[in-house]
Amino acid sequence: MKFKNLVKISLLFIVLNFQACSYVNTDKIGRVLSTDYYELDTTPKDSTLYQCEENKEFYLRDISGVEENIDKWLILKNMEYRLNFIDDETYQNDMLILKFSNSQANIKTLKEQENMDFVFSNCNPVRSN
Repeated sequence: MKFKNLVKISLLFIVLNFQACSYVNTDKIGRVLSTDYYELDTTPKDSTLYQCEENKEFYLRDISGVEENIDKWLILKNMEYRLNFIDDETYQNDMLILKFSNSQANIKTLKEQENMDFVFSNCNPVRSN
């Protein structure tokens, strides 16, 4: 008698498991397990790409606020800096200064003892997103 009940419960369990498998979305599982390569677009929204000497590049994005002067975000690969509006050609914070001359931008550190690798010169706008 016990054996028959155990067989009935086992068959019921197997049937319910097969029923549950019909709800599995195999497309999602296939995408997770696939080896296809998908390149993500990491371009910041509403920004402009600038390309500089020595193959350096950065993005600039306006920070609109209640003030009439618009500050900017300087966006690098691993960090962002807020640059405050000084005049039509100059933006800066405690560490960096961004200067526009004609259509080119130049960025440098304000303190000479800091890492001088952080200099972007002759940067031209390439595209806006």
